[in-house]
Amino acid sequence: MYLVHARLRAPTGQQLPSHTAGFVCCQARDAECLEHVSVHESGDDWVLGLFFTTPTLAEAERNASRLCVRALQAPGPLRGWELIGSGAALIDAPWDVWDS
Repeated sequence: MYLVHARLRAPTGQQLPSHTAGFVCCQARDAECLEHVSVHESGDDWVLGLFFTTPTLAEAERNASRLCVRALQAPGPLRGWELIGSGAALIDAPWDVWDS
């Protein structure tokens, strides 16, 4: 499973509605392999955590971008919001972690 973060910016003064995760899930197509959506506030922006069961990380990132654009264009709680970035958050683990 792959986690892709999508960072959204609200129109001035708007908060992300509580049903946003469910709305995004409803915009997904079966072939995109979306399993779960989480929502988190991050400073002035909001982050969607999109979990995919795609064969590759690259496919998960493509699906996340397409899904977010679709959700932003659909009538609903994200109309007028802006996608300001999406991608997998890769971390560089210290090598000694693998030696434990």
